[in-house]
Amino acid sequence: EEEEDEDDDEGDDEEEEEEDEEEEEEDEDDDEGDDDDDDDDDDDEDGESESESGSDEDEDEEDRVECEGIGPQLVVYPNPVVGGTLHIHLGLQDTELGGEVTLFSFMGIPLLNWTIPSGLEGIYQFSVDVSMVPPGTYTLSWSSATWLVEETIIIP
Repeated sequence: EEEEDEDDDEGDDEEEEEEDEEEEEEDEDDDEGDDDDDDDDDDDEDGESESESGSDEDEDEEDRVECEGIGPQLVVYPNPVVGGTLHIHLGLQDTELGGEVTLFSFMGIPLLNWTIPSGLEGIYQFSVDVSMVPPGTYTLSWSSATWLVEETIIIP
């Protein structure tokens, strides 16, 4: 009888271990699902997180770091050009920046040139008519005495 009791105890122990393992797996699965729910809990009705809504704004103000690009940014669209008009956005981070925007042929010959005044800040945007430029691949360059930013442009 004692042997039977021991066998039963061993069987019970194995069953308990299996149940414990299953519960742990379920808990892990639930935790993974909870992570997604936690992200949703941070959003208020307007879809803003708590830090964006201003509830913790005073406390977190010292911990914030402004994210800025490394240098001037040149955004050109549409590329390839559609309808003969090219839109140019220049990201200016310093009021002293200015320079020139130049459209170069694949041979490096300047075709069009625009002067960007200094003293501007933020996004400077303008549109140019390139309908008289023959189809091909070109380089649009924004430069000053200290930096150069280039984009390849396709005019069909």
